[in-house]
Amino acid sequence: MDELIANFNIQVLNKSSVVFDMKKLKWMNRKYLLEQDMETYICEAEKYLIQNGVLTKRNSEFVELCISIFKNDVHTYKELKECITNVISYDYLGNHLNKDDSLLKSISVLLYKWFKENINNDNLEGAMDNDFDLLIQYIMKYSNLKKKEILLKIRFLLTFQRKGIPFILLINIWKSAKKNNVENYFSLKSRLQYLNSIYGT
Repeated sequence: MDELIANFNIQVLNKSSVVFDMKKLKWMNRKYLLEQDMETYICEAEKYLIQNGVLTKRNSEFVELCISIFKNDVHTYKELKECITNVISYDYLGNHLNKDDSLLKSISVLLYKWFKENINNDNLEGAMDNDFDLLIQYIMKYSNLKKKEILLKIRFLLTFQRKGIPFILLINIWKSAKKNNVENYFSLKSRLQYLNSIYGT
């Protein structure tokens, strides 16, 4: 089994009349990915992400960060790509916020107020990382919501997702994407400006 795992890669698996247990295959491939050295993992992941339009050029620092965050949850490079895409993209055209949701609106307004205070900061993602605890406390004070509720609302406003990796890890990926000029990254500034166009201030 160990020899099979050492040479197994689901990306190059040919179609066959043999019926495979896909759960077992994915488990084997996850083990294969985790057991290869990090340099190889990064190199192969970069190639896959470039071939599939997530990256336009090699970006080892960004890819290494994403691997470190997602490696225990993904079984293939495709799954890694999907995890990264979910974090860096912002499908505002396919998602419609409820303009009448008073809680979303109030939190959006408070987020935008923070943005205006940091509007001249070229590293907005870094500013959010540094200010995150204070920002949450500020929103708690003016919204009368609990921290958990606020985090869920902010996640939905900034990602259109109701669950995912811890918010600090999310911001770390955004910081790296901004720093490394990842072309498909929808910036935090653009997300906040979109929210302001929906809810106003």
